[in-house]
Amino acid sequence: MAVKLAPLYSKMKQYKDDIWALQGGFEPPFDKFRTHEFRLQIANILRKMGGVCDEILMVYEGDTK
Repeated sequence: MAVKLAPLYSKMKQYKDDIWALQGGFEPPFDKFRTHEFRLQIANILRKMGGVCDEILMVYEGDTK
């Protein structure tokens, strides 16, 4: 199971790092959040993270397609 989960958790870490890089740190300036482009970029990464969460759950449930 760990062999299947390790790459998925690595993806999650990379997506988290992508968000932090995009934000410029833990607390980005609120001006960034006012722009549609910035929110869209964050939303796209969060969607990818959600997909990885689904994959992780499938591994735990034993349904690895």
